[in-house]
Amino acid sequence: MRNQSKGRLILFDSQGIELDSLRCTVCDDALETSQHLWVDCVVARNVWDMVCKWWRHDDYPKDLQSLISWAGSNSFPSKMARYFDVVVQTTFSSIWHYRNKLCFDIKPPRKDTIGDDIKLLSHLWISHRSRNFQSCWLDWTIDPVNVCSKL
Repeated sequence: MRNQSKGRLILFDSQGIELDSLRCTVCDDALETSQHLWVDCVVARNVWDMVCKWWRHDDYPKDLQSLISWAGSNSFPSKMARYFDVVVQTTFSSIWHYRNKLCFDIKPPRKDTIGDDIKLLSHLWISHRSRNFQSCWLDWTIDPVNVCSKL
């Protein structure tokens, strides 16, 4: 929705919140859509590439719906797929958290820490939610596939 106020164009989202721009807050290269923010944005692509390398995947799905269900569509055993799903969901959360810090924090966040956040948060989530998960932090950060295959 658009509104003119004293010659200034004011943009509102669907909830009526005033927006400075409809462009991606992270890269400013395209409109901020869900597909762009979590899949097509250069920062998101770099993060998903890191997750692929970390989990020994060649590539990740390039559409949002497939990315959301990525863990269930690979050939991991069921327990490993559940742990990988935590990583996927943590990645979405970390990208969103980074975007919000760009929007609302005075000091801009460092994008080079997103991967570390994903590793830390996914390890914490799994280790506190799974009785059988006994992994040291360093092993998880280096080779989560090997860690999961031993469980």
